[in-house]
Amino acid sequence: MAYARDWAPESLVFGLSFSGGGTRAAALAYGVLEELARTPVVVKGKHQRMLDLVETISAVSGGSYPAAYYGLYGDRIFKDFESHFLKRDVQSEIASSFFSPANLFNMSSPYYGRSDVTAEYLDQTLFDGHTFADLDRAIRQSGRPFVLINATDMARTSRFEFTQDQFDLLCSDLGSYKVSRAVAASSAVPVIFSPITLSNYSGRCTQATPEWITDGLRARHDSVRRYAIASDVSSYLDADKRKYIHLLDGGLSDNLGLRALLDRLTLAGPTGLADIYQRKNLRRLVRIVVNAQARHEYPQLDQYAEVPTLSAIAFAVGNTTDRYNVETLAYARTSLEESAKALAARQAAAGEPDGDDVQAMLIEISFDDLDSEEERAYFNALPTSFNLPPEAVDRLREAGARLLRNSPDYQKLVRELPALR
Repeated sequence: MAYARDWAPESLVFGLSFSGGGTRAAALAYGVLEELARTPVVVKGKHQRMLDLVETISAVSGGSYPAAYYGLYGDRIFKDFESHFLKRDVQSEIASSFFSPANLFNMSSPYYGRSDVTAEYLDQTLFDGHTFADLDRAIRQSGRPFVLINATDMARTSRFEFTQDQFDLLCSDLGSYKVSRAVAASSAVPVIFSPITLSNYSGRCTQATPEWITDGLRARHDSVRRYAIASDVSSYLDADKRKYIHLLDGGLSDNLGLRALLDRLTLAGPTGLADIYQRKNLRRLVRIVVNAQARHEYPQLDQYAEVPTLSAIAFAVGNTTDRYNVETLAYARTSLEESAKALAARQAAAGEPDGDDVQAMLIEISFDDLDSEEERAYFNALPTSFNLPPEAVDRLREAGARLLRNSPDYQKLVRELPALR
């Protein structure tokens, strides 16, 4: 994931993570992109925008829509993403498409499901038939961020990322895969949508087991996390046991889009960020996490002795994702801080200029940081759907921009950028 641009500081690693949460998540992330585009900075003596310094966007479910759209189209997102997605009743349009004669016939096949219909809808209305080769071209020709879309492997409930490294394990080509299908997989809420299915061709290409997998499988007693990652990934190397990979909503395994970074840190070790990004002297490790989690309540649950209803049970199950988010954020802060300390020690020992000045910033954008209790209640009451009132979309955009703008860490980063090289 080394995508340094000559206009960006070599000493800065700057990425975004967009959470799930339907249009609520997409609009909040869009507001953050708007604020990044509006923030002027001086880098290497030249005037830039903060948005132009972003190297990676890792996204899941609702957050994958603005991430993929910006990756493909750049600043066009600020002209037509509202009308094409945010303020469009995507939910009703997809539901209607299920009942078209052609799709009713197609869905009579056991090999074609509701997520296949959704992918075709997105291909026609949002992504214009573009593939991951187009995303890669946008990185190399236009300097756009590397976009990582995350889904969940249904069989192992583990994170599945749409990267060529992941597809290499399947002996498959990501470049020819449509972006719309990846986004449909990332937002395939169980029961409502069917899984998106991939064929596993492992063994049909020249393929050696990556060394990190072998090392990870040996490290069970040294690192449970490394072993778990290696175990999940190594399962793709046996196409006899895993002929097909069924993918569901990425929020089931990581609803913040943060685990891709954390998995890489786990595998590479505390100083591994410098190697991952191929940088000699890192000073700022920055990740903005747009967390659209809504804290719903079920006050009547604790008021009655009767066996809880199915809706109450569904509420409790949904809350497990929220609890997992808390653990992920805490783990991310600790991992980034440890990486910063280890890098500072290594760079100082190597005599790198300012090598001991390494700082990690995890900037979370969430409704919890809103000052107004009334405003927090409003956003927490918004449903996870793909159809919100235009007023809600506008308020989400404004809130995302304001929360980023008011972040002390973000303000500090803007002040420090002119000194970074």
